[in-house]
Amino acid sequence: MKQIKFCMSKFLSLIDSGKFFIQPVRWLYVLFACLSFVQALLILYLIYEMGIDGILQYTEGWIKFSGYLFCFIFAVFVIVSAILMFYFWMNRSNKVVRVVNEGDQIVAMPVWAHLVQSILESSGVYLAIIPPTGAVLFYLWCIFTGFKYVDPYADAGDIFKILLAGLLALVLFIFICLLLSYIIILIAHYIGESIRVRAQIANDVRDLGDIHRAATLLREAESTAAEPANEADPS
Repeated sequence: MKQIKFCMSKFLSLIDSGKFFIQPVRWLYVLFACLSFVQALLILYLIYEMGIDGILQYTEGWIKFSGYLFCFIFAVFVIVSAILMFYFWMNRSNKVVRVVNEGDQIVAMPVWAHLVQSILESSGVYLAIIPPTGAVLFYLWCIFTGFKYVDPYADAGDIFKILLAGLLALVLFIFICLLLSYIIILIAHYIGESIRVRAQIANDVRDLGDIHRAATLLREAESTAAEPANEADPS
């Protein structure tokens, strides 16, 4: 029975201290860090299926060579992005242990806030990196090939119109991606901070209550100690 009581006491201590919630989230962050490379592999597979084994197999000469070149550049960038996201999640894994302080009574809300905020942040960061880069490389490939894949029979005037329209579309696309990324990260911090501030207020109110009770007990003890002295005073 003593062993059962000891195990239950340790288990409840893990829950009350917040470690019961923090450690699984740390493991989840490490899993997300590893899944960054799986996501990169999926994107590389799409590059192969839609680009190398799709569009480029119907091209030849310089168009085909430059297409392979830009697919390779984008693949390298996807791998670099996966490494960056890996470090992002490992950084969040190291920081989640500090969201709960010693003695806090509210322990689940800060951990949940950190999880939600980190997931939305990673989505916003990825949106700001991968789609704009892919769009820029595709536009550059069209420029280097003279937009022959877009319109094989285009003359100089048509190419200028396509160039200008493509540039406007590219700028608009990048602007939308960056704007959405900013909004997602802003929402992530708003949600995370809204949850954390409620937990912080609850913990601060409890601390103030403890301080008030300690001060009250101290005054009562001083009053009790002063009463015998007053009774012993002959005056």
